[in-house]
Amino acid sequence: GVEMDRPFAQLPIDLQDSPKRWREWAELEAPEAAPLPGDWAKLPELYRVLVLKAFRPDRLVYAMTGFVGAHLGERYLNVSSSLASLLPRSAPGTPILFVLSPGADPVREVEELAEKNGVYVENGRLHMVSLGQSQEAVAEAAIVAARKAGGWVLLQNLHMMLDWSAAFLTRSIEQLPPQDQRYRLFLSSEPHPGLPIGVLQSCLKLSSEVPHGLNANLRRALQPFSEDYFQECARPQKLKAVVLSLCTFHSVIVERIKYGRLGWNQRYPFRAADLVACANVAFNTLDAEHKVPWGDLRYIFGDIMYGGHITDPYDRILCSAYLDQYICDELLLAGQSLLLPGLATPQWTTPWEELVDLMLANAPKECPAHLGIHQNVELDLMRTQAHQLFQAISNLHAASTPSLPAGASVQERAGAVVDEMLERLPTPIILAPSSTFDHFAAPENQMLSASASAVGGGRLAHTTSDLS
Repeated sequence: GVEMDRPFAQLPIDLQDSPKRWREWAELEAPEAAPLPGDWAKLPELYRVLVLKAFRPDRLVYAMTGFVGAHLGERYLNVSSSLASLLPRSAPGTPILFVLSPGADPVREVEELAEKNGVYVENGRLHMVSLGQSQEAVAEAAIVAARKAGGWVLLQNLHMMLDWSAAFLTRSIEQLPPQDQRYRLFLSSEPHPGLPIGVLQSCLKLSSEVPHGLNANLRRALQPFSEDYFQECARPQKLKAVVLSLCTFHSVIVERIKYGRLGWNQRYPFRAADLVACANVAFNTLDAEHKVPWGDLRYIFGDIMYGGHITDPYDRILCSAYLDQYICDELLLAGQSLLLPGLATPQWTTPWEELVDLMLANAPKECPAHLGIHQNVELDLMRTQAHQLFQAISNLHAASTPSLPAGASVQERAGAVVDEMLERLPTPIILAPSSTFDHFAAPENQMLSASASAVGGGRLAHTTSDLS
């Protein structure tokens, strides 16, 4: 059996005695989903993850994903925050900060949400300022006007005006809230070490990182659309076919980005806005034409919308090859397997929500072959991500744990933490003696001296003795 106090003590011996069954387990395509050989299957799940790290580090990320889902819940795996979900939690003194990533553009999202709430540029309640040189006065005037009228302000590229942000913007956030509680402040910035701490602490942060895995990318790509969107078109069934295929295409080309130069020769900022724009083009085209102009759609999608980002000629060939596969007449034929491996083309009269469930149920979390990438490329990427994951955990542990000899007692550990905190305290300010000061501050000095003696064991008492 396995001893829980020393769980891995017998592992080297068992490896020598039963090498065949261990080799068979280690060579499985997904060993994290299979039980460990023999009695080792009784190990707690966290220990099983550690065994997997030793044998198959390329599968560690998937094992950790399953561990988090089982113990913390699926909501920590499928995080899908949007501006609409954050708006009810915001307040005049609680701005929303968009942390920009390549390809992210919050302007359209703010405009759409503002329109739903009756906030427009035309009625003077929506102010959008791109920060930069000589824009201080414009931004300040927008904030003052919006506070009075209950408007919305979007300040873009906060990292371009750090000094102004630390001064006027910080004071504007911290001052008393306006009488009109409809006032909202939205900020956008690239990650920058010089961003004011006061601004960061008061904001709700919203980041649009690229999801990990084909399934997660497809989930995000399908979000902007609903059944109502398709019913407004004259040919909803054909539009569903084109949009669903577009979502799959978008997910595939975005997933290739994580493979670096083996995915694309350059890193391109493909965005959700590109997908929505292509869907709108298809909407307008099918609204006006009975027959689907596949060639025209492929040209617009591949050479103008997505192709506008692509600069490398070989990457353009790759993009065109994907579009030839996904945007074609066979998409409307039943029984074809064009979207996902093993998934036949659905009936396009099916409601959109059911189509989404069908796609997510069949979309693999990992499928390098579906991306046209060799399996060995995935192995190298997974090993790198596993190393980075444990390196981050190790750095966090080292930063939060003082170095102590083995077998240190609880008191010694507590004392080390106290010493570390005392080292971080600023240098005390020694004030010159004054009769007026002595009269008013003597009681406080005595209390401070007593507190310092209690906390520091008398180590801080000398810093306050001169004040009394």
